[in-house]
Amino acid sequence: MKKVRRANPTTLCVWLAVSALVACGEGPGTDEDESLSPDSAAGGEGGGVQSPDGGDEVVDAATHEEGGQDAAAESGIPVEAGPEAAVEAGPDPVEPDSGLRVGLWISPWDLHRRTPAEWVRGIKGLSFASSYPNQAIVVFGLCGAATTTTFCQFPKPAGMPDYPNIEYGGDTVTPILDAIEADGTIDVILDVEPMDAHVSDLMHVVMSRYGSYSSVVGFSPDWEWVTGDGDKQSKLSGWKDELHGYRPGMEMHLISWMSDSFGSYRDPSLSYGYDGQMLPDMDAQIADFTAWTNHFAPNRTAWYWGYNTDASWTRPHCSTPEGLRDLLDRYRDITPDATILMAVEELYFEIEGTLPEAPMWP
Repeated sequence: MKKVRRANPTTLCVWLAVSALVACGEGPGTDEDESLSPDSAAGGEGGGVQSPDGGDEVVDAATHEEGGQDAAAESGIPVEAGPEAAVEAGPDPVEPDSGLRVGLWISPWDLHRRTPAEWVRGIKGLSFASSYPNQAIVVFGLCGAATTTTFCQFPKPAGMPDYPNIEYGGDTVTPILDAIEADGTIDVILDVEPMDAHVSDLMHVVMSRYGSYSSVVGFSPDWEWVTGDGDKQSKLSGWKDELHGYRPGMEMHLISWMSDSFGSYRDPSLSYGYDGQMLPDMDAQIADFTAWTNHFAPNRTAWYWGYNTDASWTRPHCSTPEGLRDLLDRYRDITPDATILMAVEELYFEIEGTLPEAPMWP
């Protein structure tokens, strides 16, 4: 199965952000932004949002690999310190909710297309469109693939090392995460497309800046875009340990469309997302979702739907709130512990005005 990813748009809004150096432990949206390192404020370098040239890209297996690095952060210690210290002084452990989760995957290249309040409303609207109570969730893309580098949609945190192949721009991330944090009902998995940047380096940047938000429950190195770390499968255990050094219990979310992408390593904190596309119809999609879930059981699995390549047969299922509810219920019938994520592509923008404003479950 090949997968088509919509390429990064060539025109993005320019956001200008000025952020102050902050201290760990205070909620976002205040004068003291949350961070796992006092050096990780959103100030620092960066200008307007940039994007590489567009064009649809057909992606086969991601197999370009090279060695990685260790990195960690902790309140009150230099950014170069190791993950062992971070465990002692980090925030409370993550205790993910079990059961159904419903929401969005937002590409880093689409963050500018809606206001923070509109993103919160959209995530909750999809969660509400279910016959079953569930946890609202967003897989939040904040660093996107840009040729051989990754481009972070926020300024370089002050004091952060100059890691290779990581670029920074204006701040489209913090206002949205602040709004999600203020809402208090949405879980967040921070999603990155590392390209030739090392996963450990990018994890350090992202977790130092946003890992202490109480809404953040996970981190995802999007697998097909991990091209700078050799033998990726063998590094999973180390990356999981590093992630738990920043915050114990954090979910590591792995995304692919090939079940053999991640090797044989398993850990209860790992979840597995299926994002295959170009399927002929709903029955084929349900069959793929089911096979993916069975392959990775008992680990939690996620399914991504609503891509442009499948919109022609998906659209009739979600043109009304009731139709969307029936669609999400059909996905949920595969397993009650599903994570169901609509990709923010053009179909999402078509139906967002019809999303319910209150839960449809009894």
